[in-house]
Amino acid sequence: MKRSLTAVLFIGCLLLLSSCAGQKSSEDSARQIPEAVNCVAVLPTRALADETGNTQSVTLRRGAALIDTLMAREIGANVNVRVLSSDELDSLYTGEGSGLLAVIRNVSQITGCDAVMITTVRRFKQREGGEYAADAPASASFDLRIVDAKSKNVLWAADFNETQQSLFSNIFSFGKAQSRGFKWITVEELVSQGVKERLAECPYIKI
Repeated sequence: MKRSLTAVLFIGCLLLLSSCAGQKSSEDSARQIPEAVNCVAVLPTRALADETGNTQSVTLRRGAALIDTLMAREIGANVNVRVLSSDELDSLYTGEGSGLLAVIRNVSQITGCDAVMITTVRRFKQREGGEYAADAPASASFDLRIVDAKSKNVLWAADFNETQQSLFSNIFSFGKAQSRGFKWITVEELVSQGVKERLAECPYIKI
């Protein structure tokens, strides 16, 4: 059941990503007045295929687990949010219907939330080297989508895609480099910063 549900969510995420190609940026969507929702159910993070086409790579699964931990830490106590673990999703999902839209509908009905958040991690590469002399910087990419359970419309979307740059290669990154102590950070630190930044932009979640 767990493997089939994972496949359903993965395929559905691909469809959602393609349908969002023409969506406005997260900055534009954040300026819009959001539709009212009573709460948001947060699905476990899914891993998109890596460069080799492997959706079950160790690094991507590690990245998905990290994002789930960060989500629970940052917004898990929010009364307007229901963060679901993989085990909770499997126990909640009734199996009625197939495809991501059916999962969204069922999760919404069971949790009572009007909207569902889908998070997808696409890249999760660890820094190679030390914090002051790295051979390769940390690099990560993930996206967030909040979908209305009834209309199936994407209410809000945000992407994070960053490979840390040195101050010498990008002088405009001084502020960010300063906040990081002018050090090469780990991919865990990079993703943690990215999750906090994107959640802070979301009009449906108050951190």
